[in-house]
Amino acid sequence: MVTGKVAANYQWSGDAVYTMDQADEDDFPLAFAVPRESTNIYFDGWVMLKSGIGDDAAKQHAAEAFMNFTSRADNAIRNMYYIGYTSVISGGDDMRIFEYADWCYGAEEEEENVSDYDLGYFFSGDHAEDKENRYVISAPSDQVYRQLFAQYPSQEAILRSALMVCFDDEQNQAINQMWINVRCYNIHDIPVWVWGAAGAAAALLAVFGGRKLLKAAGR
Repeated sequence: MVTGKVAANYQWSGDAVYTMDQADEDDFPLAFAVPRESTNIYFDGWVMLKSGIGDDAAKQHAAEAFMNFTSRADNAIRNMYYIGYTSVISGGDDMRIFEYADWCYGAEEEEENVSDYDLGYFFSGDHAEDKENRYVISAPSDQVYRQLFAQYPSQEAILRSALMVCFDDEQNQAINQMWINVRCYNIHDIPVWVWGAAGAAAALLAVFGGRKLLKAAGR
């Protein structure tokens, strides 16, 4: 993408942020976009398997302690810093995760071209009293469609997104064909008039080429 050979690419949000960061080093800014139609919401999570714990109270306690440990705000921040992906943990009443987002993407005091970026939908949940500008980042305006947008899509983008479900064979075939149509040029999409013009051009070339051959043979 930095070389200009690829105009658009499908990427997970964390990988997209890494790519944009690398491109910035080459003074080649890239943007992150969500299709108008929809996109998928995805997340990875830890689970406790009943078959692994069984009736062992000590194993269950250890598993729950590990889940609680990884869900702590400070450890969620450590994970985000290391892997580059947004944690599903908002921190609840703990403001450190929001403060970390603000530290990463908030504008410097001397910056003038800034925009307010509301993250209340992610951090406040259903607490209406917390939504009064408590979770608004004053960010550089270009971040509205770049790293900040990739890490924390706007509420409008989230509302037109959906969780993917397991597809059957017919749905998988349709999804694969849609991807092929995006990635490759579909010859069936060429209008009839283009085929006609191409055919006429080929016919003219054949006529002129034939005349040249006849002249050459006559000599």
